[in-house]
Amino acid sequence: MTEIKLLLPWMLLWGLISILCIVAIIKAVSSILAIGGKKCPMCKSRVPKNAKICRYCQYKFEDN
Repeated sequence: MTEIKLLLPWMLLWGLISILCIVAIIKAVSSILAIGGKKCPMCKSRVPKNAKICRYCQYKFEDN
């Protein structure tokens, strides 16, 4: 019982650190995906804003 009382604060601390790391990773990935670019209407992949052809499915974007 004493070992559990000693380990509980450390387990809570590591759990909190893990949650914070996951949140930071999610924010970083979502900000990277949101920077510039556009979504291909055929395959739904992100491509650069000035792309004329999708690199994944070769969809040809109309010039606007």
